Amino acid sequence: MVVTTYSAEETLEFGAKLAGRITAGDNLFLSGELGAGKTTMLQGLGRGLGIEGNIISPTFQLVRKYYLKDGREFAHIDLYRLDTVEDILRIGWRDITESSRIVAVEWADKAKEIWPDKGQSSQGKSYIINMSVAGKKTRKIELTELL
Repeated sequence: MVVTTYSAEETLEFGAKLAGRITAGDNLFLSGELGAGKTTMLQGLGRGLGIEGNIISPTFQLVRKYYLKDGREFAHIDLYRLDTVEDILRIGWRDITESSRIVAVEWADKAKEIWPDKGQSSQGKSYIINMSVAGKKTRKIELTELL
């Protein structure tokens, strides 16, 4: 699926709609240049999941966890500041991505070689979301289920 959004609000709306497809155990692997809208899309996803307050990119914290009203957990990982697979594994990568949590990973291309096998976490599906800048406020979002 390829979607073009023409404003930050449309990117938020896309994320909110995506929340309806996501279930416990699913992984979202996001990639795209700085300013492509990864965090904005995840803020919309958070809205759609019912998270109160803002989703903040965990650039320095690396992992932020949010708890949903229905008992599910959402983990948001930012790999921007990590350089090696060993660094990524040290943050608890396997425990986080192979669980019943909903997981979103920004800069996921840095961990491509350790994504769950065959697109399946131990609990759910994995999706690749490539985002790119297509104009001042325009973003191209490509969503693919990892098979």
